[in-house]
Amino acid sequence: MLKVNARACIWDGGAAFLALLLATTSPAVAQIPTSSSEIVGIPDAKDYIDGARELKRVSGCAIRLNSSYAKSMVNSLPGSTVEGRVGRALMRVMEHCLTDVRPAMGIGFAQLRGSLAEEFYLNANPQAPHFELIDHTSMALPKEWIGVKAEGYTASELVAHDLAQCVVAAAPEQADKLLRTFPRSREEGLAITQLQPVLGPCLIQGYKFQMDAAAVRSYLAQALYRGMALWPVKSPSPVQSTSGKN
Repeated sequence: MLKVNARACIWDGGAAFLALLLATTSPAVAQIPTSSSEIVGIPDAKDYIDGARELKRVSGCAIRLNSSYAKSMVNSLPGSTVEGRVGRALMRVMEHCLTDVRPAMGIGFAQLRGSLAEEFYLNANPQAPHFELIDHTSMALPKEWIGVKAEGYTASELVAHDLAQCVVAAAPEQADKLLRTFPRSREEGLAITQLQPVLGPCLIQGYKFQMDAAAVRSYLAQALYRGMALWPVKSPSPVQSTSGKN
């Protein structure tokens, strides 16, 4: 796991849950198309839900049009040149997914990654996997990400991904349940509340965290998507024979 020297704490904001407080550079943001104009400020519940629904639709469309770009985006190192290059190419693909209702969108790369990972995961797992049959103890980040001299935004993102990897390894059933809820719904709130006991122990000592529901969902979606690709199926327990007993 990543080691960062800072102070670990959880800010309990009630329904706002946790939010990642990044004291470094802002995440990459792209617009589709570049003439997009977005509302500035904190969206209300309806804006949040409408935006989340539209991002989910557009992400699903992008996966259908070019799953290779979408997978490369999710697998790339956050903040890397590869993420930027693939992200911009994917944005051009996503232009074909927009409608007259929402002819433009401003999307952060971190937000996009989470939405794509969630769609990939749910498409591959229409029903919750039998996690009891899977060895989900591994918390490893992609090997390509380990040993990278990360600074600024990339370093902060790696800390967040490290946290998420720990959480899904400890509670994959709860993470899966979260991804099957509707954004900003009562069910989503309950799912995150159930995850809170796991979030605390997974915090890397020395880092400040604030994470809202959207961020929790985004990072856990990516971690669960990665985990399911790497976690092996458990070997069946040997059955002891009772034959030949005296």
